[in-house]
Amino acid sequence: MILSLNLLHKISPKLKKISLNELCTALMDLGCEVETINTIKPSTNLVFAKVLEKTKHPNANHLNLVKVKANQEVYEIVCGADNFNVNNWVVLAKINAELANGLKITPRELRGYVSNGMLCAYSEINPEVAHFLGQTDLDGILVLHDSYDHYKTPNQIFNLDDVILDLSIPSNRNDLNGYFWMAKELCAYFDLEYVIDATINHRSHKEIVNVRILSDDVNSYGMIEVKNIQNYTLKWNTKSVLVNNQIKIVNNFADNMNFLTLLTANPLHAFDAHKISGQIIVKNAEEDSILLGLDQKEYAIKKGDLIIVDDQKILALAGIIGSNDSKIDNNTTTAYIECANFNPLLIANTARRLKINTTAAMRFSKPLTNYVTKATLKKLLAHFKLDAKLICYFKHLVHNVIKNKIDQVSDFVGTKINLDTAHTFLKRLGYKINKTNLITPSHRYDVLNEFDVYEDIMKKFSIQQIKPQPINFDILSFKNNIAYDFEKKVSDFLVDQGLFECKTYNLKSQTQAYEFDFFNFQQAYEINNPISNIRSHLKLNNLNSLLEVLEYNQNQKNELENIFEISKINPINSNQQTILSIVLCKPLINAKLNDSIVVNNFVTTKALLHVLLTKLNISYVYDTNHIVNELYENNQLALVNENKQVFGFIGQLKNQIKKTYGLNNDIFVINLNLTSYLNQEQAITKVIKPSVYHDIVRDVSVKLASNVDLNDVMDNIEKIKNIRKVEISDLYVKDDEIIYTFKYYINDYSSNLSSEQIAVIEQEVNNYLKQF
Repeated sequence: MILSLNLLHKISPKLKKISLNELCTALMDLGCEVETINTIKPSTNLVFAKVLEKTKHPNANHLNLVKVKANQEVYEIVCGADNFNVNNWVVLAKINAELANGLKITPRELRGYVSNGMLCAYSEINPEVAHFLGQTDLDGILVLHDSYDHYKTPNQIFNLDDVILDLSIPSNRNDLNGYFWMAKELCAYFDLEYVIDATINHRSHKEIVNVRILSDDVNSYGMIEVKNIQNYTLKWNTKSVLVNNQIKIVNNFADNMNFLTLLTANPLHAFDAHKISGQIIVKNAEEDSILLGLDQKEYAIKKGDLIIVDDQKILALAGIIGSNDSKIDNNTTTAYIECANFNPLLIANTARRLKINTTAAMRFSKPLTNYVTKATLKKLLAHFKLDAKLICYFKHLVHNVIKNKIDQVSDFVGTKINLDTAHTFLKRLGYKINKTNLITPSHRYDVLNEFDVYEDIMKKFSIQQIKPQPINFDILSFKNNIAYDFEKKVSDFLVDQGLFECKTYNLKSQTQAYEFDFFNFQQAYEINNPISNIRSHLKLNNLNSLLEVLEYNQNQKNELENIFEISKINPINSNQQTILSIVLCKPLINAKLNDSIVVNNFVTTKALLHVLLTKLNISYVYDTNHIVNELYENNQLALVNENKQVFGFIGQLKNQIKKTYGLNNDIFVINLNLTSYLNQEQAITKVIKPSVYHDIVRDVSVKLASNVDLNDVMDNIEKIKNIRKVEISDLYVKDDEIIYTFKYYINDYSSNLSSEQIAVIEQEVNNYLKQF
């Protein structure tokens, strides 16, 4: 959110006495992170001037000779703009003025006439936001209404003395996008009174147009009629507020609507009253159709989308974008303005599907209370005054009632809290408090229990104000976190093998949460009131997330890497499970002596698994009775432990699944449930005296078929007497054949081996490998 201090002070003058540092501290305590602070650079030596004469330049058709009067002094100016007349007030940059764009004004001759100053356009005195101006404002100079405040300078009128804060507001406080609610929060923090009255005393004129609400996805809906909209021009002191808040200038009526939304956070939409046929109905679409939007683009409306129609046509995709058939144009004199509140999940899903990111869609995609909408409707009626009539207002106002447990806040936060200060602060925020209950602020939907109330209280009692408490920590009673050490051991090993660790969301859509349920957990937790349908369930697997990682990187044209994730899975009716998922999409082994590689295959995947489980001291056997045909190709195996329990699967992913994610590489997947191994005591390691006898190292190369199990080969070599360790040191690929080089270590540990004894061992190795 962009926060203009000038507008904030205009809304709540009491906040003017608060310094910038105090304000930033308050915003941080209230949960609004201050990202940047931008002080607008004002221009110097600017004055307002009245146009006395305007004639064409005799030597240049595109120039005007102008005489203006400022502070009883007359100035002769040569000007290229033509959007002003005699008696208009304009902005004059006098000689030696320095504009915000860096231009310094000096006397200048133009086709035989000297210009003693310059008449300014807004883009010249506030260039940083020039791209938010409309074309008319870009093409001409500044022209003021006669009723402007003559006691203020141009920098004050055009908000060039403003300070702009860029804020990151809490995702569950959509109301803070409106200046009224931000001012209320800040005034409460500084113990200042600020009241927002949403009482509407206007009579409904239902005879103007019949409005019907036929959908449960409408939380509240108000509509007013505004006549003579052509009279509502926006003055520059307000227009400059919009551009400082990075809002595009469109036209006078739209700018008025945008300004009201800026104040209240509730988006508004207007229809040309003369383009409405019959009644207005808000309903869910009963069939698919096409909408031509205000942006001249066609959008596919699906059955169930929330739409607004009259007797003949679609008027709008509710909360997202209006129809070209009912838009306000230069001929419009009467408008119907909609002030509504819709189901945020439906709006978010529809906007995401259609890839529409209008301000309305972004605001309505997060919840707003009906009280905010009602307050916006009241402001709307006050803004257009005598030209406005209330047509209808449909609402469901709900107040959350919570048990009063304020006296327990000190125990909860672990430090003494002044309860009188807490009560006063909560009342300033809009709470109604009695001995037994709290009624939450009408504009807040995020306060659901006493802990949310405690969170509000702690906004007043900043963490910096709480006295530090010593931590009672007995280092002698510290216990090792065996589970953490185990997971880190797994992670470190896989990273050493060249894999990349991923951390992905635990929340997924319902379909994705249940997909790849290897371990038959079956039931996933559903989130109440999720912010999005794609974050509605706790996942039962990692594979979907890891495949999405590969899909994303492929779309970004990044090189695909072998990846893994260790995550906590929380199925219903079961304890928390620790699941390791490994996805291999590229070769694990590269030859050292040349550029050849070993292809990614089932044999190398099994080899990685074998080394990992050996390192973890996990016994296992392969089993073919628990396979998952819908996920894997023919190459697949289950892993069974010594208790006859299936704790893992290994296999090659089916092509059909790969295509779903747009992947072409062969994908090999390992899934292990490590839960039962996390807290096992580490095996006792017997430490013996280091040998004084050096290892004798030998290399041997052999060609092996692709179906030969490398683990079996290495295990059998290691069984030969006095061979202590075997490893693959290199490989070579030629004509689709793989030649492996094994390095083995010979040591008796009790005596030096003779050359004859070493030769016997070498012969045993060679005799074993001859079978291949």
